[in-house]
Amino acid sequence: MKKILTILCGLVLLSSCTYIPIKQTANVVRRLSEGKYERLANRLSPTVVSIRTTATMENPFIQQITTRTVSGSGVFISEDGYILTCAHLFDFIKVLNITVEMYDGNMVAGELIAIDVDRDLALVKVSYSMRYPVAKLAIGKYLAIGQEVVVIGHPLGLMWTFTNGIISGLHRDVAGIDNIQVTAIINPGNSGGPLFNMEGEIIGINVCMISTFPIPNWSGQGFAVSIVQIHQFLKDVKADLKNQPRR
Repeated sequence: MKKILTILCGLVLLSSCTYIPIKQTANVVRRLSEGKYERLANRLSPTVVSIRTTATMENPFIQQITTRTVSGSGVFISEDGYILTCAHLFDFIKVLNITVEMYDGNMVAGELIAIDVDRDLALVKVSYSMRYPVAKLAIGKYLAIGQEVVVIGHPLGLMWTFTNGIISGLHRDVAGIDNIQVTAIINPGNSGGPLFNMEGEIIGINVCMISTFPIPNWSGQGFAVSIVQIHQFLKDVKADLKNQPRR
């Protein structure tokens, strides 16, 4: 009798189980196994853009004015098309045109709204034709040595490259600018791209790496203008735009 009762209890338990389709189960397993870096890459990559600037500049070797194109990165900080990037992509005699390539492959013209050479920060605007994917600026976040960070950009023409590392130094003075030092790999083409914390918030804008002269060579340390400088830059830009006479 005891054995029959056990079997019946087992049958009741089995009959109460909810059937889950195999395909649905596979999706759940995939989401659970998806790593933190994969989640960040999927969420943040669409907020990052490629920027190509064609400008006239002075060639110090031949002492002539030449035209060339430089490439870098940027990140959307507003749905209506404002892009945060670095100033040295535009600090030339004359900027002829700015081309912004988005994650979906679309290319649009960009307009230089503001530039701060002292902070190495700039603001570019693209025409508002859609709601652009936005990365959030960190506010009042504590930065610490050893904190994990990720970088998304276009180093050496390798589009939407994702690298990770840690903060290895704070308040590094690079050309008079307060920088965050990181171990995440940064190379030419990363300039202007975002430095993210593990919550997916912007904590810096990548501007340079340490290299040996005359042959550039990644040394393991990159630098990003700190979020404190970014907020001050955007505050100054807002004030300047407010004080400009209406057209």
